[in-house]
Amino acid sequence: RVSNGRTVIEFSGTASQVLQAFHTPIHKYTVAGKDHWANASDPQIPMALAPVIAGIDTLHNFGRKPMHHVAGVFGRSEKTGAVQAVKPLFTYPGGCGSSASSPCYAVGPADFAKIYDVPNLLLNPAPGTVLNGDGVTIAIAGESNINVQDVRDFRSMFGLAAKDPVIVLDGPDPGIVGGVETEADLDVEWSGAVAPNATIDLVVAESTETSQGVDLAAEHVVDNNLAPILSESFGYCEAGLGAAGNQFYSQLWQQAAAQGITVLISTGDSGAAGCDYSASFPSPAQYGLQISGIASTPYNVAVGGTDFNDLNNYAPYWNTTSPTTNATLESALGYIPEMTWNDSCTNSETFVLTGAPSAEPNCNSASLNAFFVNTIGGSGGKSSCINGNGTTLSSCTQGYAKPTWQTGTGVPPDSLRDIPDVSLFAADGLNGNFYIICESDATGGAPCSSSNFLGVGGTSASTPSFAGIMALVNQKTAARQGNANYILYKLAASTPSAFHDVTTGTIAMPCAKGTLNCTVNTSSDQYGVLSGYATTTGYDLATGLGTIDATNLVNAWATAAAALKPTATTLTLNGGTTALSITHGASVSVGITAAATPPGTGTPTGNVSLIANTGPSGQTGVQSATLSNGSASFNTTLLPGGGPYNVIAHYAGDGIFQANDSTPAIPVTVAKENSRLQIGIVTFSGNTITSANATSFAYGSPYILRMDILNSTANACQPVTNGVITGCAFDARGSVSVTDTFNSVTSPLDAGTFAVNSEGYTEDQPIQLPAGTHNLSATYSGDNSYNGSGPSTVTLTVSQAATTTSVASSATSIGYGGTVTLTATIGSNSNSSAGPTGTVQFLNNGSNFGTATCTPAGATATAGASCTATLPITALPLGTDKITAQYPGDANYSSSSTTASASVQILATTTTVVSTGAGATVWQGQSVTFTAKVTPNQGSGAVTGTVQFTANGTSIGSGTLSSGQAQVTTSALPLGTVQIVATYGGDSNNASSTSAQLTETVNTAYTVAANPTTIPISAPGQSGSTTLTFTSLNSFAGSVTLSSANCSNLPTESSCSFNPATITLTANGTATTTMTVTTTAASLVAPGTGHRRTPPSWRNIPGSVALTCFLLMILAGLAALGLRGTQRRWNFVLGFAVFVLLVLNVGCGGGSGGGGGITNPGTPVGSKTAGVTVTINGVAQSTNVTVNVQ
Repeated sequence: RVSNGRTVIEFSGTASQVLQAFHTPIHKYTVAGKDHWANASDPQIPMALAPVIAGIDTLHNFGRKPMHHVAGVFGRSEKTGAVQAVKPLFTYPGGCGSSASSPCYAVGPADFAKIYDVPNLLLNPAPGTVLNGDGVTIAIAGESNINVQDVRDFRSMFGLAAKDPVIVLDGPDPGIVGGVETEADLDVEWSGAVAPNATIDLVVAESTETSQGVDLAAEHVVDNNLAPILSESFGYCEAGLGAAGNQFYSQLWQQAAAQGITVLISTGDSGAAGCDYSASFPSPAQYGLQISGIASTPYNVAVGGTDFNDLNNYAPYWNTTSPTTNATLESALGYIPEMTWNDSCTNSETFVLTGAPSAEPNCNSASLNAFFVNTIGGSGGKSSCINGNGTTLSSCTQGYAKPTWQTGTGVPPDSLRDIPDVSLFAADGLNGNFYIICESDATGGAPCSSSNFLGVGGTSASTPSFAGIMALVNQKTAARQGNANYILYKLAASTPSAFHDVTTGTIAMPCAKGTLNCTVNTSSDQYGVLSGYATTTGYDLATGLGTIDATNLVNAWATAAAALKPTATTLTLNGGTTALSITHGASVSVGITAAATPPGTGTPTGNVSLIANTGPSGQTGVQSATLSNGSASFNTTLLPGGGPYNVIAHYAGDGIFQANDSTPAIPVTVAKENSRLQIGIVTFSGNTITSANATSFAYGSPYILRMDILNSTANACQPVTNGVITGCAFDARGSVSVTDTFNSVTSPLDAGTFAVNSEGYTEDQPIQLPAGTHNLSATYSGDNSYNGSGPSTVTLTVSQAATTTSVASSATSIGYGGTVTLTATIGSNSNSSAGPTGTVQFLNNGSNFGTATCTPAGATATAGASCTATLPITALPLGTDKITAQYPGDANYSSSSTTASASVQILATTTTVVSTGAGATVWQGQSVTFTAKVTPNQGSGAVTGTVQFTANGTSIGSGTLSSGQAQVTTSALPLGTVQIVATYGGDSNNASSTSAQLTETVNTAYTVAANPTTIPISAPGQSGSTTLTFTSLNSFAGSVTLSSANCSNLPTESSCSFNPATITLTANGTATTTMTVTTTAASLVAPGTGHRRTPPSWRNIPGSVALTCFLLMILAGLAALGLRGTQRRWNFVLGFAVFVLLVLNVGCGGGSGGGGGITNPGTPVGSKTAGVTVTINGVAQSTNVTVNVQ
C-alpha cells in the first residue's frame, strides 16, 4: 500500500520472497523469553529501486515501547480521604516515596487543572473563559483496543460529563492486548481529562510479524487527516531504529505537519539513557547517551516528564487534613514546584538512604536497594544516530540538524536537534505522586472508583495531557497548528509566564563501568554516572522549555499566531482552478504556491499538502511536498472517488508566515473505476506464509481467508513489481460478502460481510472450516472509487487434523487391589476452538479392558485443540502392566494410537532391612549380619524367593527367604558411610520390592605398620627382624597372641616369630613387637626326610650329563657290534648295556654332587613379599614386609 503522502509503501510476503528481493534471511530470535522474527542482516535495495527507496522501515516485530510505568493499585480511605496503596508495584510495599513511608498524593483531572492552570471546566475557581476542547479532535495511536467502560468510570469518578472515545480500527481489531491496554487507557482518559469536550479518536492497528501496530495507526491518522492533533506514547531509540526507521518517522511527521497536524511524542522513560530499559534490577545503563528516534524529528513536539518537588513537604500544596468530598475529588492547592523525574540513585533525594555525598558513591553503596540502580526517569538529550545500521552504536554517524525554530536561552549550541521541547508531570510515585487511571483488568475486574484505581506515571501520561492543552489552543485560535514548536519557542522568549522553568535535578542515570559515556571516578566502583543532563535556567536537555501554565499559554498563543505574516495559498489542478472531472486513478498535475499577503514581504518556506474534503466523514491527505521559492508541483493519481468535493492546498506555516488554506477550493468529481476481487486462503507454518492461494489444508491449521480488491488494470495484485505499484486497489473501501456451500447447503461464512480496511483488503481471521469440500463465493460491494465486482469463487478441500494419543497413570505403582486412574490425552496442532470428540479405548498389554468418553478442549495460546478421557480401574493384574490407548477419530480429527505405554506396577510386598548383632557403627573387617523382612500385601500368599543385598550399590550377597526373612553376613564393608539396600525379586503371587536404605558407618579400628618394611638376611641360615607397630584408632582396644600362623607367603624353608608374642592395645594407644624371620642354610641331608635316599631319576640329571652318557652308550654298542660271532656279539651287547645303565645310575643319576650325594638347597636367595595378618576382637588388619635373602 502506498501512503497518501507517497512516502511509504506497505508490502507483505513470505520470508523466501524477502530473501529474494532484499537478500536478507528472516530468522527467529528468543529474547527475554519472547519469540521475535527479524532480518539477520541489513536489507539490500535492488539497484533499479535505489534512486527512489531510502530504506526498509521494519522487517521485524521487536515492538515499540509504551512509555508508562505502573505505580500500583490504589484506593482512597473513606475516613481520611488519603490515597493508600492496595497493590503497589513500585519500589516497596506500603506507602509512597523512596522509603515507602511517605503519603501518596495522586493526581486527578481537577488536580492537574489546578496545578497547571488549565482553563477548563475543572479549574477552581472557574476561569474567565472556559476552554474544553470543543470541536477539536485528538487522535491517539495505539496497538490495543480498550474497555470503554473504563473511560466512563474514569470520567464519572472525577465529575466529567460522559463522552465515549471513538474507536477507529485500521485493519483487524487486535482486541485487548495485555500491557499495551494500559497505554491506550492512559492516553484516552488523560487527553480527555484535560480537554473534557474534545473528541478522542483511539486509532488501533494490530501488529504483524514485520510491522508495528502503532506505526500503522499513526499512518492511518496522517493519511486520512483524521485529526489536527496526534498523540503517540511509544518510543524506540534512534540507534535501534536504524537509518530507514528514523527516515520513516521523519517523513511521516513531516507529512503530518504539512497537513496541519500537531504531532506529540513522548521522549521516553529512561532518563539520558534512551536505549536502555530493563524490568529487573540492578539495571545500569549500557548504551550511553541516547534519545528516542520517534520523538527526535524536527516535525514533532517531544514531551518530557517531571516530578513534583514536594517530598515530605506536602502541606503547602495538598489538602492533607480533611476528606475530599467535592465532585471532582480535587486535593491540589495550586502549582507545585517541580524537579526532574528520576527514580534512580543519581537523584539526590535518595542520598539520605545511604548517607552518600554524591551520585556515584550512592549508586555503589551496599546498603542501597538494588531497585535504585535503574534507568527510570524523564528522557532527553541530543540527536546523534539517525544514520546507524540499527544494531551497533559504532555505526552511528549523525543526528538531525538543529531546526531554525529551536532557539532561546539555554538551548545548547550543538547544531543538533535537542529534546524535550516541553515537559509536564510524569512521575510514578517516588515522591508520592502519580496519575490516576481506570483499568478494570488491572484492578481485579472491579469497577473503577475512588476506592479502587490504578496509579501510573511516565511520559506516556505527560504526552496525552499536553495533547489536551493543544486542543484548548486549537479551540482558542480556531485553527490547526501543525508543528507547534514554531510558536512554543517564540512564546518561551516573549511570554515566560506561560512556562514553569524547572531548575532542580538531573536525568543522568547510573551506568555500567566501561560502557559508552559512563564516568567512573573511583576505580573500584561497579557503577558510574552518565555524563548528562542537569537542569539549567531556561531550556535544558532534562525538561526542555519547562512545564506549562496553560491559561497563559493559550492566551499568548493566539497573540503570537496573529503576529505571523499573513499568507495567500493558491492551487491549480491540471493547470487550472475550474471544476475537474476524471476517472479514478487518472493522473492529475498539481501546482501550489504560497506567498506573503501585502504589505507583508518575503517568501514562505516549509511544506504544503493537497487535501480532499470528501464529506462529513473527514478529509483525505492526498499528497505533500516541500516549497521551493514559494511553490511546489507534482503529479498525483490518488484523488479519491466520488464528488463533487472540494480540493484545497494547505500551507503549514514556518514560524514567520501563517498557515493558510488555498482559495477558492476546486470542485472535483472522480468517477468510479471497475474493480476485481481476488479471494484466497493464506496458510502459515509458524509465522511464515507457505501459500497465498492454498486449496487444500488440514482442519484447524493456521490459515486466514484474504480478499483483495484489485483495480481495473489486468495486473496481478503484487505490492511491488519492478518498483511500480500495480494491480492492488489500496484505496478501496466498502465490504465483501462471502458464502460457503458445504454438504449441499449454502450459508453466509462466519460474519457474512467483511469491511475492507484502509489497505484495500479484508480478512476472515477466525475462519475455521470443518473437514470436507467447501465452495466459497465472494462479492465486493464497491465504494466511491470502485464499482462492485464478483462473485469470485474458490473450491477448498479440508482434511482431518492429525492427532496424537498419549496415556498416563495417576500412579506408577499401587498395592494389589488398589485403584488407579488412567488418562488418555488426544492432542493435535489444530487451532480450532473445538477439540476432538468421541471415545477412547484403553488396552493392557495389548488387550482391551475399557472405554471412556473424551472431553474436548479448544486450542490455547500454547497448545492445540485436544480432548481427555479418564478411566478409574481396580482390575489390573499383578506385575507390570503396559497401558496403551486408541482414539478412533471423528469428523474433523483423524485416529491415532499411543506410541509409548504407561507402566503401572502392582506392588504386593514391602521390604525392610536391619543389621543383626551390630549397631549403626562397625569396625572395618568386622563381621556383620543383615536381615531383610519381606511383608506380603494383604490377601497374598507367603513370600518366597531370594533377597539381594547391596552396599553402596555393590552386591554383598543374597539370602533365601524363610518365614519372610533372609540374611547375609559379610566382613567386607568398605570404609565410610555405607547404604545397605535389600531387594526382593518377587514370585508368582508377590511383586518385587526394595527396602529403604539402612545406613552403616564403617570405621578403621587400628593399623599395623612395619619398620623397616624390608627385612635383610645376609645369607640362607641367617635371620632378620623388623618392628611391628600397632596403633589404635577411634578408641579401639584389645589384645592378641601372635604366632607363625599370622605370617603368610614367607620364603621357602623360613619361619617367623614375635617378641613379645602377646600384644595389648589400649584405646587410642600403640604397641610394638619384634618380628623375626629365620631362614635355612643348604645341607647334604634334606631336612624332614629321615635320611631316606631319593631314588635316582633321569628327570634329575642335568641335560649335559644325560647327553654325554647317552652318547657313550651308543659308541660302546657300536664297538661291540664289531666282534665276531653273532651270538657272542649280542651277548656282549646285552651285558654291556647293563653295565652302562649301572654306570649311568651311579655316575649320571641322583643329585648334583657329581657322584650320587643328596643335598638340601635351604632358603633360596632373593626377595619375596610376605604378609602379616592380625585379628583383634574380630577385626582383622594386615601389613606386608619384604624378606630379602642375600
